[in-house]
Amino acid sequence: MDEQNICRFMPAKPAPDVLQAINYVYETTDVHNDRPALCATYRMHFAASGTAQLHCGGQTTQLRAGDLFFVFPGTPYLLKPEADFAYYYISYIGLRANMLMERFGINSKNAVLPGFAELAPAWREGLNAAQEVLDLAGESVLLHTFTRIGSRLASHSAQEKATDAANRMLLVKKYVDDHFSEAGLSMEQISAAFSYHKKYLSAAFKKQFKVGVWEYLNIVRLNHAFALMENGHTSVQTIASLCGFNDALYFSKVFKQRMGVSPREYMRERAGGNLLSPTKSKTTI
Repeated sequence: MDEQNICRFMPAKPAPDVLQAINYVYETTDVHNDRPALCATYRMHFAASGTAQLHCGGQTTQLRAGDLFFVFPGTPYLLKPEADFAYYYISYIGLRANMLMERFGINSKNAVLPGFAELAPAWREGLNAAQEVLDLAGESVLLHTFTRIGSRLASHSAQEKATDAANRMLLVKKYVDDHFSEAGLSMEQISAAFSYHKKYLSAAFKKQFKVGVWEYLNIVRLNHAFALMENGHTSVQTIASLCGFNDALYFSKVFKQRMGVSPREYMRERAGGNLLSPTKSKTTI
């Protein structure tokens, strides 16, 4: 089969079905390689081997083994085979055909779907079906291929959503890094900056960074407090203010919860050489 062209027609049906396969073809050469061709039906192609160029919808796309490509009723296309190009195709019509093409965004501007090499056995076996069930085999291959296309698109959509959510959380993190010194910074303000409900924002941020937004804000503020202490600041009130804490008492409370000692005790013991370096106490995410 790999050395000859094969064209098999399906048994005729009394009326167009919701998805009706017309023929099942294997070709090693293309007779329409000098001027554009037209089809009266949809055609789903599977590139079996080699390379080619497809000109369709004003675009030129390189084809490789494992790629799917489509042509459309009344839309000119030009297929230019290159090295050892061979392919299968199934011509099809029907109301469901129109719906599937629209559902998966397949059109003359998006006529090539690369990377479906795993479908090769199904396309090869379908063409070998008995004549009495060739229509079922063709429609089965069409539906199997559309299912794989749909699964691929759904997976990409989920990945894109996850990537978008992760990128949004990175922006939230940067927002906190840039605004931590503002005494009035609140969950409401951070949430409003990104049009999130504060509960959703806190959960999404914690899912990505393993700490909540407010906990991360306190981490950033305390790390800045350590830096100020290393640079010679000794006033708890001044350090609290520069780090965005509303008052020294709250700063001392947060500091002691993390360090086990108050800021004054920390600076006193550090001056005496009895405490770990602030850099070893920092938390980063």
